[in-house]
Amino acid sequence: MKWIFREESVNPSDNGWRAIGDTDTQEYINTPGNNLVVDFDRLVEIEPAVLAIYDMPVGADLEFCEDETERYFIDSHTGNRVE
Repeated sequence: MKWIFREESVNPSDNGWRAIGDTDTQEYINTPGNNLVVDFDRLVEIEPAVLAIYDMPVGADLEFCEDETERYFIDSHTGNRVE
């Protein structure tokens, strides 16, 4: 996962979060068979840092970053670290 953003959802079982990997190209994303719906809890199992952003509003657009000591998100709109 490299980017995660939240869209408006009309389906009550969809929280609106969308995650994209750093190797995903637009062509890859545009191919329906390449997209997978996963429960947010499963995403937390894959990357626990996403739990901290669950309540962010629709329109949130974040970049996932990591270094030797920590994993965190940067707000793509402001460039600020999400705390």
